[in-house]
Amino acid sequence: MILRGLKLENIRSYVSENIEFPEGSVLLSGDIGSGKSTILLAIEFAFFGIMRSGLTGSSLLRHGTNDGAVELKFEIEEKEYIIKRTLKRTKTAVSQQSGYLITDGRKFEGTPVELKAKLLHILGYPESLLTRAKSLIYRYTVYTAQEQMKQILFEDKDVRLDTLRKVFGIDKYKTIKENSVLFIRELKRKQSDYNIRLESYTGLDKEKTELKEKLSKLNESILTNKTELETVQKQVDNEKAELNKYEQEIEKHNELKKQVELKDLLIKTKTSSKQDIVKKINETKEKVESIKAKLESYSDVTEIKHEKEFENKLKEIEEKYSTIIKQKASFKEKNLLYSEQLTKLEKEINELTEKSKESIMIKAKLDELKTRLDIRPDQEKLLQKMLRKEKDYLLRLEKYSVKENEANELINTIKAAEVCPTCDQNITPNHRVEVIFKQKQIIKQNQEKKQKITELLNKIKFNIETINKNLDSLAELENKYSEQKEQLARLDSVSDDLIKKQKELSRIYEKKKQLKQEKTVDETELKQIITEHKSQLTKIRDNNLKYREKKNLVELNEQNNKNLESYSSDLEKIDQVITKTFLELNKLKETLQGYSKIIETYEVQKQKVESVKEKQKTVEIQLASLNQENKSLSDNISNINKKLEDMSKIKDQIKNTSQMQEWFETFFVKLMSNMEKHIMVSIHREFNALLKEWFSILIDDIDIDLDDEFSVRIIQDGYETSIDSLSGGEKTSVALAYRLALNKVINDLIPVIKTKDLIILDEPTDGFSTEQLDRVRDVLEQLNMKQTIIVSHEPKMESYVQNIVRISKTDNISSTSV
Repeated sequence: MILRGLKLENIRSYVSENIEFPEGSVLLSGDIGSGKSTILLAIEFAFFGIMRSGLTGSSLLRHGTNDGAVELKFEIEEKEYIIKRTLKRTKTAVSQQSGYLITDGRKFEGTPVELKAKLLHILGYPESLLTRAKSLIYRYTVYTAQEQMKQILFEDKDVRLDTLRKVFGIDKYKTIKENSVLFIRELKRKQSDYNIRLESYTGLDKEKTELKEKLSKLNESILTNKTELETVQKQVDNEKAELNKYEQEIEKHNELKKQVELKDLLIKTKTSSKQDIVKKINETKEKVESIKAKLESYSDVTEIKHEKEFENKLKEIEEKYSTIIKQKASFKEKNLLYSEQLTKLEKEINELTEKSKESIMIKAKLDELKTRLDIRPDQEKLLQKMLRKEKDYLLRLEKYSVKENEANELINTIKAAEVCPTCDQNITPNHRVEVIFKQKQIIKQNQEKKQKITELLNKIKFNIETINKNLDSLAELENKYSEQKEQLARLDSVSDDLIKKQKELSRIYEKKKQLKQEKTVDETELKQIITEHKSQLTKIRDNNLKYREKKNLVELNEQNNKNLESYSSDLEKIDQVITKTFLELNKLKETLQGYSKIIETYEVQKQKVESVKEKQKTVEIQLASLNQENKSLSDNISNINKKLEDMSKIKDQIKNTSQMQEWFETFFVKLMSNMEKHIMVSIHREFNALLKEWFSILIDDIDIDLDDEFSVRIIQDGYETSIDSLSGGEKTSVALAYRLALNKVINDLIPVIKTKDLIILDEPTDGFSTEQLDRVRDVLEQLNMKQTIIVSHEPKMESYVQNIVRISKTDNISSTSV
C-alpha cells in the first residue's frame, strides 16, 4: 500500500489542508506541537474511524467547529482508492457520520461500520477485527506511536503475551484451551445430571407389571357391565312402546280440549262484533240527521260559477299595472345612473387635465437630469486611473521597504561577521564602517522616496474619495432619472384617455336628454279596476266552495244509508253463527268427558319408564368410570414405556459424554498447547534474530535478546541489566528495534495483508545522540520500503530522506509546505 494524498477539514489544528505523499522516504518536519502527529492520527481515522479508546471524535474535531472531514487517497497493487470520513458535533458529543469509498470511479456511500468492513477486506486484514476497538495489525506493522511501543516493553509479561498473541493471530489457541476447560466442566455437569435422572427411573419394571394385572381385572368388570346394560336397554324400549300408546290417546284428548277453547273464543268474538255493529248503526243514524240539517242551510246555492275566465282577465290587468310600475322605476334608475356617470366623468376629465400639465413638467426635468448624467463615464475612467496609480505607488512603497529591511539586516550581520556576506572577503574595520555607512545612505534614500510616495498616495486617496462621492451622487440622480422616466411613461396615455372621456360625457348628456322626452302612463285607474275585480272573484269562489260542500254532503248521506243496510245484514249473520257454535260446543264437551281415566293411566306408565331409565343411567355411569380407569391405566403403562426408552437414551448419552470428556482431557487440550508452543517458538526464534539485527545497527556496545515471555534482556559488559537503567536514546533504540522486528514477523506470518510496502515511524530518534542519528540512515536503507513516513523535529533527519513536508503553526492554525 502507498499513500498518495490527504485532505483535512477542521481536524485539530488544521482548518483546510491538502497534503501530497510521494514514494520513497518522506519526513514530516516541524517544531513540537506544530501538528505532525495529527496527520498520522487522521490517516488512522480514515482507515478505521473513531475508536472508544485512543482516537475519539472530540480529540480530532477542531475546537469551535461543528463539522470536520478527512479524505485519504491511497494505492494498492496499482489500484487507486479514496476514502472519506466525516465528524459532526452534537449537544452531547462528537459523532461519526456516513462517508464514502471510491473504487475504480464507483462511489459507495455507507455507515462507519460498513466502510470499515470494506477497508479491512481491501487491506487484507481478518474480518474479526471489524468489531474490535482498534486494529492491532495496523498498529504493529504500519504505525505505532513511539511511547506505545515502549509501553509493551515495560508492562506485565502476561499482558504482553496476550497482546502479542492477538497481533500474531494465535490468541485463538489460548481461547480454544480456555473454552475446552469450560466444555469439559459442562460435560461433567451433564454426566452428574444424567446420573440423577437415572435414579428417578428405578422400580419402573415392577410398577409396569402391577399395572398390567390391574388392567386385566378391570377389563373383566367392563365386559360384565356391558351385558347388564344391554338387558336394561331392552326393558327401557318395551316400557317406552307402552307409554307411546297412552301418549297418542292423550294427544286426542288435548285436540278436543283445544277445539272447545276455540269455540268459546269464537262465541266471545262474535258477541263483541255484534255490540260494535249496533253501536255503528246508532252513530250512522245520528250522522244522517246532522247532514240533513246542513243541507237546508245551502238551499240558495244552485249552480257553480266560472272563475277561470275572471282570473285570466284579472291577471292581464295586473301584468299591465306591473309593466307601468317597472317602466317608472327604470326611468328613475336610468336618470340617477346618467347623473352619477356625468359627475364621475367630469371629475376624471379634471384629473386628466392636471396630469397632462404634469407630463410637460416631467419632460423638462428629464432633459436637465440627462445633461448632468453625461459626465459619469468620464468620472469612472478617472477613478480607474487613480486606482492604477495607487496600486503602482503601493508596490513601489513595498519595494523600498524591502530594500530598507535588507540594508538593516546587512548592517546587523556585518557588525558581528568575520567574512563579508557580499564579497566573501575577510572584514577589516574600515571595510565594516564603509559598508555600514553605505547601507545607512541606502536606508536614508529609501526613506525619502517612501515619504514622497506616501504624500502622493494621500493625494490619490483624497481624489479617489472625491470621485466616489461624485459617483454616488450620480447614482442617486440616475435612480431619480429612471423614476421620472417611468412616471412619464405612465402619463403618456393621459391625452388619449382625456379625449375618450370627453366623448363619453357628450354621449351621456344626449341619452339623459332623450330620457326626459319619454312620457309615463298614470297607474291610478288600473289600480281601482284591479280592486273591483278581486272583490268579485272572492264572491265567485265562496259560492263555488259552498256548492262543492253541498254536493259532498249529499254523497256522504247516500253512503251512510248504504252503510245502515250493510250493518243490518252483518248483524243477522252474526246471530246465526253464534247459535250454530253453541250447539257444536255442547257436543265436544260430552265427548271430552270419556278421556278422564286415560290421564291417570298415562302418569303411572310414565313413572315406570323413569324408573327403568334411572337404572340404565346407573349402569352407564359405572361403565364410564371403568372405561376412564382403563384409559388411565393404559396411559400410565405408556408413560412407563417412554421413561424406559428415555432411560436407555440417557445411558447412551452418559457413555458418549464420558468418551468425549476423556478425548478432550487426554488429547485435544494438550494438542492445542503443543501447537501454540510450536508457533510461539518459531515466532520467538525469528523475532529474536530480527531484534538483535536491528538493535546492532543502532547500538554496538550492548547485546540484546528475548526471554520466553518475549521480554527484552539487556546484556552490557557481560552482565544482564534492566531497561530502566538505559539512557533515553538507548530505550528509544530498544523500542525501535522491537517495532521493526515485530513489523517483519507479522508481515511474514500473515502474507495476505497488503500494507507491507508502507511503514510510519513516529519520533523514532527521541533522545538519540549524534552518533545514533547517523545510524538511522543505515536503518532507512535496510528497511527498503516503497514508502517510509517519518515524523521528527530533528533537523539532521532532513539529510537522510528523499522528500520533506514542512509543518508550521501560526495563530493555532497548522499548514504544510514542500
